[in-house]
Amino acid sequence: MVHPVILGRGIRLFDDGAARRPLDLKETKRFASGIVILELEPAQE
Repeated sequence: MVHPVILGRGIRLFDDGAARRPLDLKETKRFASGIVILELEPAQE
């Protein structure tokens, strides 16, 4: 889930050296509160 917050900095969820995997956006759900759910899946090669 993604919640819109404005921050100048913070703790990263993943290190910069973490392996990156391409993802495709499968579905989004938006709520009146501003919360957005992004459903992602590994990209097709």
